[in-house]
Amino acid sequence: VEFMKNCRAYQLSNRESQVSEYLCRGLTYRQIADYLYISEKTVDAHIQRIFLKTGVNKKIELQKTLGYGATPEAEGSQV
Repeated sequence: VEFMKNCRAYQLSNRESQVSEYLCRGLTYRQIADYLYISEKTVDAHIQRIFLKTGVNKKIELQKTLGYGATPEAEGSQV
């Protein structure tokens, strides 16, 4: 839920949100391309736009920025 909210907050398109989720799960560009029936070049273009929109340049930063894998308990437990 938090992941999708953050995708919308960064104005990611539906396809960019899908690519972001697969990238955050650890899939390769080839695997993402196969799942979405697009070329690896198209995956790369989506990822470049995602990084530009979110202001990150690494997958781990994207995971943190979009809150991928975050649980409500973990988010609320900051001291």
